[in-house]
Amino acid sequence: MFSTSSRNSTHSTGITEWAYLRDLSKHASSATYRSHKTAVQQFGAWYRDHDQNGAGLNAETVARFLIGLTEQSEKSHATVDSYLDILSNLVAYHQHDAPAIVTARILDAFDQWNQGDPNIERPAYNQPEETRKAVEVFLAGLRSQKFGTRLHAFVETIIATQSLPEQVRQLDLTDIDLDESTASVGIPDESIVGKAELVTTRSAELEYEAVEALSSYVSYERESPNCDSAPLFTTTKGRVAPSTLRRSIKATSKTILASSSQNDERGERHAESGRTTKHVTLTDIRQFALTEVGQDDV
Repeated sequence: MFSTSSRNSTHSTGITEWAYLRDLSKHASSATYRSHKTAVQQFGAWYRDHDQNGAGLNAETVARFLIGLTEQSEKSHATVDSYLDILSNLVAYHQHDAPAIVTARILDAFDQWNQGDPNIERPAYNQPEETRKAVEVFLAGLRSQKFGTRLHAFVETIIATQSLPEQVRQLDLTDIDLDESTASVGIPDESIVGKAELVTTRSAELEYEAVEALSSYVSYERESPNCDSAPLFTTTKGRVAPSTLRRSIKATSKTILASSSQNDERGERHAESGRTTKHVTLTDIRQFALTEVGQDDV
């Protein structure tokens, strides 16, 4: 029998399911709505039968549900992937978060609960180890050689907030609170929650490294543009352009990785096999940030 907290949690989840489907029906196509309704209702039925501890609607609960799906031979991997996407949107709606970040938390929890069972296929999401190491080297190089620059502050903010680079580029000075170590970040339209504007912003915590980099950048490096708005990442003409950031990351990461490779025997071996990462991209940095999402965030 459910405890009082479990009954309240189950009731709250039911309300969230209803509200999500109601709001989604106003913006999504009929086919999209039907697929979401099927997955959400199936999850809801499972939740009411299994959530005896009142854990609530979160990444861990969804991970347990997905593991149950993967154990059913009639459920294809494509179906599990589809449910992962849909339920990430549901949790994001409930928690006012970005679906991509919720997905990373679900997959982290999936690995925790799965405990390496070879018969359970993990939903696909990963970053090649070589790329991950390249981003780590690049980040270390920024912290030691480019501290407090626009590029350093920009990269630290992507990693701290796990945001798409464009959402970080669009930040204004008023969107960050360095005293409270928070940033108000927009929800991108890469998901149904963002496209339908069911959730438009979220509050992201800034880690120490990001706060220090931003504090130094704002105090000493930020240009004061001649424009009506107050963008965070600037040139003398206004908000920095995406192309400027891409070029800066490519050039700086090439220099840092080349220098590291010369001083690292492993880098020399990789170079001989033709597998060395020559530079990192904005996508690499964002994926790295998502792989940093840990179970503590669930």
